[in-house]
Amino acid sequence: MPFCYLDFHGKNANFDIPEFNGKVKLNTHTCITRGYHQSNCKECHKEMSQLSGTMTSALVDGFSGPMEIAITSCIGVPRVWNFNAGLAETCGICFCCYYMPHNIIWFELWAANVLRDAMVGKSTKQRVAMAVVHDGGQVGGFMQKMELPFAYLYDLPVLLFHASELLNVFIDTGLMQRTVNYVTGSDDGTLRMWTVHGEKEVAPMPVGPTVCCVDVTHDWIFAGDYEGSVHKFHRKDYVLNCKQATHTKEVRSLTVALGFVFTASKDKTIKMSGIDSLNIIRTFSNEKKLGRVNCTVVGIEFLFAGGEQGALRFSHEDPKAEAVEIQPESGPVKLEVSHMVLNGRSLFLMARADKEGNLYWIHDAYKSEKVMHARSVFKAEEALRTLALGGSNLFAATAASIYKLDAREPWEAPIAGINVSQLPKQVDLKTQRQQGPVQDLKVFGEIAIVGSSDLKIFNTKTGSLVSMLEGHKNTINCIAVG
Repeated sequence: MPFCYLDFHGKNANFDIPEFNGKVKLNTHTCITRGYHQSNCKECHKEMSQLSGTMTSALVDGFSGPMEIAITSCIGVPRVWNFNAGLAETCGICFCCYYMPHNIIWFELWAANVLRDAMVGKSTKQRVAMAVVHDGGQVGGFMQKMELPFAYLYDLPVLLFHASELLNVFIDTGLMQRTVNYVTGSDDGTLRMWTVHGEKEVAPMPVGPTVCCVDVTHDWIFAGDYEGSVHKFHRKDYVLNCKQATHTKEVRSLTVALGFVFTASKDKTIKMSGIDSLNIIRTFSNEKKLGRVNCTVVGIEFLFAGGEQGALRFSHEDPKAEAVEIQPESGPVKLEVSHMVLNGRSLFLMARADKEGNLYWIHDAYKSEKVMHARSVFKAEEALRTLALGGSNLFAATAASIYKLDAREPWEAPIAGINVSQLPKQVDLKTQRQQGPVQDLKVFGEIAIVGSSDLKIFNTKTGSLVSMLEGHKNTINCIAVG
């Protein structure tokens, strides 16, 4: 495709667009369904693939990749970024480069994505952050003036390496051999791992009770069950490494972040455990009565928790800091919260019990306030089921649709939607009540992974159902991507 050299001196670039000389024939329908272009080069007779523009855009806009590495900046021209983005996507690395140096809005977006994607690690406090520089060590002009100072301001260590060495780095470290997997937990009491192509990796990992929540790191798979225990499986051989009775009732939320395992439970407690042995390090005070805790999200300084009687912000760094209450903007009433997602400094909240399907939003959830107020920015007119972030978009699921919203301007009309009304309804084995077809949702690039009676894969660009993966005997409750 034609490309333009960018001007790094703060003024409009002068360029001649070269004549387009296409060498690859693209089958549009097949490529859209698959999510990328693929054919044979007529010159070298080699098979090649090209990520679609939407995927590349998602990577550039900020991509919460499942790996524990982030590329935070890049030099060169758009075709170089497309190549690097393709390598990064193949390996599941979040790619947050910046490509409009004289547009401050894009820099602000890039900065927000770094805060979201790179500052909060999984096994470690931060993700390993890399920046691509010119061969010989020269740093790009804009990178030197704004991007690297921003990273250093937040004490984010950045590894600089030459553009020509990127492929070698991926090969030498084994990243090219690594594939992204989905891990699912079910009412049948098992965990399963799937490849992005839909194959089951191994036999089910037995947990015993219903699996309620799951998360993965580079080396480990963590699961919380209906009886309050947390299980840790080795990702290499899928063998149980350890198990802890962390809670006395159902574990409703499990998040691995900053080198810890954060869990929330129906027993009204929130725990922070060590990632190695799962020993409890801290129990967060629930004096303001969240009630039974449904969900947690972890940010740079704070832990946000939602329950049946309200929502709170805790400091996970300072045990003595007072918890801050979160209320709806409409007044001092209790805000029941079932799901949360954190997008940089912005927090999204929802409640499955809310029949109107309100999506609440706090623009800056890190402000020093005694009470934080969330305002309703979107109303689905039916109960929301779950939330997921993907690139610069927020996905909100109901029983009929998955709405694709701009996470930066969530009050605007949905960008697109995925029709899920034809999916079969689920029956809760514990209550025997009928539930919506979407139990959990994760977004990876242009792929939306929906957990219901089986695993369904949608293309977020076209809304089409790409594949259905069967394996669990009962409803899929939770999904993790890594």
